[in-house]
Amino acid sequence: MGFDRRSVPSLAAALLAASCVTITEEDPRRARAILYPEPVPVSAWAMRPADGARTPPPSEWVAPASDRAAGVLVFLEGEGSGDEVEPVLERFSSDGFRILRMRIDRLVDPPRRLAVARPEEVDDVAGELARAVDARLASVARAVVAELDRIDVEEPRAPIRPLVLAGVGLGACVVPAVAARLGGGFDAAVLIGGGASLFEVVAAGSLETDGVELEVGSLTPPQREFFGDVYLAESRLDPFHTARFLAGKPVLMIHARFDEVVPHWTGDVLHGRLGSPKRLRVLGTHEDLLEEVEERGEWIATWVEDAVRR
Repeated sequence: MGFDRRSVPSLAAALLAASCVTITEEDPRRARAILYPEPVPVSAWAMRPADGARTPPPSEWVAPASDRAAGVLVFLEGEGSGDEVEPVLERFSSDGFRILRMRIDRLVDPPRRLAVARPEEVDDVAGELARAVDARLASVARAVVAELDRIDVEEPRAPIRPLVLAGVGLGACVVPAVAARLGGGFDAAVLIGGGASLFEVVAAGSLETDGVELEVGSLTPPQREFFGDVYLAESRLDPFHTARFLAGKPVLMIHARFDEVVPHWTGDVLHGRLGSPKRLRVLGTHEDLLEEVEERGEWIATWVEDAVRR
C-alpha cells in the first residue's frame, strides 16, 4: 500500500479510519507502516548521525517590537521559505511575541547518497534513509527544546506560553517532531507547505538542499511503493507518525494544490494524519503559496491569537 498521487484522498481517509484498513500483504512491516500505534521510544530522541553529532541548526532570537509580552513563536524555515513570510513574522513581533527563528538547511546531515541498484537492497537503503531522517529530526527537536530552556532560565520573567510552532516548506515537515518532543507543552501550530512521508518529499519533490541524493529510479512502481512502506515502518519521527502529537491542539495548515517543492499529495496525507484541521488550500504552485501567505499575514496572526485564547 504505497503512495499513489491519484488515490491520496481515499488513502488519507483510510489512514484516519484504521479499523477499515485491510492488510493483505504477508510482510508485517506494511501493517506497521500504516497503523503504527506505538509511542515514540525514548531512544529515538538520542539518535545521532552515524559519524558523530553535528552542530545544531543555526538559530536566532528576535525580540518583540512591543512592550507587551505575548509568548513565543518558534519559526522553522528551510527550503521552501522566502521573504514573503517576513510580514507575518513582523505582525507576530508587533503583537509582543518573541520569535525563535531556526534554519533547517538539510533534512539529512551529513549529506549522503543513497541508491538502490537491485530490489533486494530496498530493505537496507530504506532503513538507512529512515534512520538518517530520524536523526536529523531528533537533532532539530532537541535544539528547539534547548533554546526554550535556555531563554526560560536567562529571562524568567518573559513568558514562554503561549507557545506557537510554525514552519514553512521543509520547516513545516519538521514541526510535528518538535511537537512530539514537547509533548503537550505548546498551544497552537501553523504548517505552511508541509507534507508527510519524507521519503516521498525527497523522491518526488524539488528540494535541492535536503542533504540526500536518493536514487530509486531502477525500481518498478510496486517496488518503489514497498520502499516507501519499509521507510515508514522503520521511521519513528517522520511526520506521518508524529502528526498525532498535534491532535487536540489548534492547527492551521496552508498548502498549494500544485506544490512542486513539497509534493501536494504529501500535504493531503499530512492533513489526514493531523485529523483534518482547518486548512487553506491555494490553487497554485509553491510560489503562489508564498504569495498567498504574504497577503494573508494579518489573517494568520489573527487566527493564532484566537486559537491561543480558547
